[in-house]
Amino acid sequence: MSPQSGTGAAGTGAPDAAAGSPPANDGGAQETGPGGTRDGGGDGAFVNPPDSVVWTIDNLQSIGGHAVSKVLGAPKVIDTPAGKAVEFNGVGDALFVNAQPVAGYAKWTAEVIFRPDPGGAQAQRWFHLQANGSDRVLFELRNNGSTWFLVSFVQSGANYARAYAVAFPHAVGTWYHAAIVVDGTSMKHYINGVYENAGPCSTPTVPTAEGCATTEMLATPYPLAYQPIGAGGTSLGCRYTQEAFMKGAIRLARFTPRALTPAEFVPLE
Repeated sequence: MSPQSGTGAAGTGAPDAAAGSPPANDGGAQETGPGGTRDGGGDGAFVNPPDSVVWTIDNLQSIGGHAVSKVLGAPKVIDTPAGKAVEFNGVGDALFVNAQPVAGYAKWTAEVIFRPDPGGAQAQRWFHLQANGSDRVLFELRNNGSTWFLVSFVQSGANYARAYAVAFPHAVGTWYHAAIVVDGTSMKHYINGVYENAGPCSTPTVPTAEGCATTEMLATPYPLAYQPIGAGGTSLGCRYTQEAFMKGAIRLARFTPRALTPAEFVPLE
């Protein structure tokens, strides 16, 4: 059943198996920006490029012009130095919208500004774009107590890429910019504009905790023969199947139908 009904359907597929089929994209309006990088007005204000879609995560009613289709638990709107954000408790808080913002893109960059907090579960799938079938995009993290690392996952048909960045730990409790970049032949991910040359999990040690002793660092970006994925839905704060909840906060997401460079990323602050 769809998230609106309050249940999640486990799926099957490649590693980190697919969620169930989500509801169709509602086709609603999305927030966009009008120009280049800085507005030239002397105040240093950032201006989004015209082909970017921006989701400001600052309320529980709508995201990017789309109505929030389901609220799980009791996520909270909080104040941050850079504006409002939504905080999730790591147990049962999440938001869902009936929109999949990279639908139809042959190349794209997905960026999220978020804060992973101490005390969360080991595996958190905190931002999930779900298309029909197995096609999906996942921002995940693995919490090691005082540190965390990013896991990025993209599936397009029979092809998928999963970068497990265990060699790139970061401190919990502070704000980060995460980006996944797909250029049609490869996938990369970045934290605060720094490319993390992460490979697949090569030596599983504790399968139930999805632990890895080592990963194979890649000399080139993770190969991915990508084809555009279709419409669907998005979950914030958990996996689309309503599991692997996030303890932390999300402030903003941006989606651009191009493979951006770090110099083009939306600023963290």
